[in-house]
Amino acid sequence: MTDLRVLNNSAIGIRVGDFSTVRDNVVADNGWDGIQCAGNSSVTGNTARSNGHDGIYVGFGSTVTGHTVRGNSHDGLDVESGCTVFGNTATGNASNGIEAEAGTNLTTNTAWNNTAAGLSVACPSNVLGNTATGNAPNLEPHRLRVQRRPQPRAVIDSGGRRSWTPAAPLRRASRRREELEASSADRPGRDLVAPALGDCTRRE
Repeated sequence: MTDLRVLNNSAIGIRVGDFSTVRDNVVADNGWDGIQCAGNSSVTGNTARSNGHDGIYVGFGSTVTGHTVRGNSHDGLDVESGCTVFGNTATGNASNGIEAEAGTNLTTNTAWNNTAAGLSVACPSNVLGNTATGNAPNLEPHRLRVQRRPQPRAVIDSGGRRSWTPAAPLRRASRRREELEASSADRPGRDLVAPALGDCTRRE
């Protein structure tokens, strides 16, 4: 699925299954996720902005690269375990810039001015050469139990018209921040460079 403009849908903009290729699309102003892609897929070079939930959500074992995700109502980019995630930019999202499950390789991504964490990463993962600034915090390592992902629910009004309402937010059953050599609660305006998770340093 390539070179599409997918705009103003009431629920998910693009939804595809396992072993898919989703490349060079623009998805904006959709009611739920901009792109929702199942596992073992190649998801490359898409722009997702101002969607009603995640900008892009990708299943396990996928390659996720070269995206711009901004101004989405939840996470900019949300990936399941075992993904390779590099060269993405996440800005101005209402939750995390990039949310990643355990076993992710997260390299050379940029996250700035997101409302929650710039990079929220479940341990163990490899986090190398990323830059985050102006988030709260810039890096948030944690332990995360895998839970069922919420989906929007259809609501039929008295006139027979269907609309979509978000499901209850995903609850993380057991979350514990890991101890880092440097605090993950980085002040806005300072870049965080993470050579490896658990070995984080600030660059002025």
